[in-house]
Amino acid sequence: MKLIMNSWKIAVMPLVLALTALGCSNGLDSESSNESAEDADHAAEALSSKDQHCVLVVEKVEPGEDASRVVESKCGTDAELRSMVAARARIMIWYSDKNHKGSWTEVFGKDGPCDRAGYTISTDVIWQNRISSYRVDSNCWNSRIWNLGNTAQDFAGHVPYVGNGYNDQVTKFKVWSQ
Repeated sequence: MKLIMNSWKIAVMPLVLALTALGCSNGLDSESSNESAEDADHAAEALSSKDQHCVLVVEKVEPGEDASRVVESKCGTDAELRSMVAARARIMIWYSDKNHKGSWTEVFGKDGPCDRAGYTISTDVIWQNRISSYRVDSNCWNSRIWNLGNTAQDFAGHVPYVGNGYNDQVTKFKVWSQ
């Protein structure tokens, strides 16, 4: 188990540093100079637990950019996350297993529900190796996913299984209205 946790720390550290650089909340009040290591420990432990629930809040894509900016990110209990997403439009939910099961992350749009421009969301270092299914919400009926090989696939509605070429390989989503 120690080896697995250390592997998670190595994978999680770049994500923690990237989210910190973006000004995202990690839900911790670290005061020590070792806060990045503590954040990585916390994230690794949270993601190794069964059926973890996380939340991302993203903005719409700005002109000249290719992905929505993550403005908040946190994992925890429903009660801990409720205030973070109040009055925000849930645009999708990522699941680690097919048929909308397993651990999940809810993605909320800071700028409201989907329109024709929609949102483009890059998966983080952990989720790009875990997504097997997803649901769309808030008028985000259309979706396009990209895999590690940068091949794209379009879907309409909820997706109970992303398919063999995309399972545990989704690197980016685009969601938009009809």
